[in-house]
Amino acid sequence: MATNSTSATSADQIIKSLTVTVRVPVGSTGTLFEEAAERLSRIAAVTDLTVVETGPIKPRNGATYVTLAVDVVSSAPNGEALVENVTETVYVESVESGAVT
Repeated sequence: MATNSTSATSADQIIKSLTVTVRVPVGSTGTLFEEAAERLSRIAAVTDLTVVETGPIKPRNGATYVTLAVDVVSSAPNGEALVENVTETVYVESVESGAVT
């Protein structure tokens, strides 16, 4: 289970545990969780990503919203900058520190 933490991996990377809800459009390939993780891994500040836990799936018109708890290795200068970068991504619905509830 993810914890609410930020730690350093090296001088230029951090690890942050986040719970993220991602919009996955209808017609995407792969499983919903794989597609959500792939979309998160494309964010510029994300160097590596590990899915720790999967959460609820919420179908809506034209897309499905998938919640994942992830540990993110990032090149962002700090945890707050990473959260801001992830939050500003168009297909991310919400971002919280810590585990799926």
